[in-house]
Amino acid sequence: RYGTQAIELGKLTGARQQEALGRLALGIVRIKDGDVDGGLAQLRRALEVFTELGDHEHRTIAYVNLGCGLRLAGRLGDSVESDLQGHAFTRRVGLERHHGGLLLCNAAETELDRGRWEHAERLMDEAAAKLPRGQVACQLLSVRSRLAIRRGDLGGAAEALARLDELTGPGKAQPCWEQGVAAAKA
Repeated sequence: RYGTQAIELGKLTGARQQEALGRLALGIVRIKDGDVDGGLAQLRRALEVFTELGDHEHRTIAYVNLGCGLRLAGRLGDSVESDLQGHAFTRRVGLERHHGGLLLCNAAETELDRGRWEHAERLMDEAAAKLPRGQVACQLLSVRSRLAIRRGDLGGAAEALARLDELTGPGKAQPCWEQGVAAAKA
């Protein structure tokens, strides 16, 4: 409801950034509600608007959301492609350190789930080279632990989880990280 209102108000007032932000929210909600094509259309339109506006920060967020939306829709190859396009964009505009790392981690996680372990590892290595912090560092360690487990490397998994514990101990984790941390430790 609020995403639709933001879109309408943005259109009426010419506040295109608010319109596009509403489309990001509405897109993910529609996908989760089963309207995959409608949700992806909203996410793609948000990306277009941010591109037209020259809003690099929100454009990178739109790439993150589109990749996640495609992943939720089961379109894993398209998700990886979107994440890597977003990463290339962040590199061109100087936003690679944070958002670029997140896009690489998202692509790595999807590649891991696709069984493309070597590519997932290369993407993780590239993300790690950016010295990630916060959520990106946690996601990177989470995906590394999952890859290690799938390879039967319990020592490597334990090491990644111990480092994850150092980052997410009492009072350190942000609420938005908790789901990924819990999944890695499961």
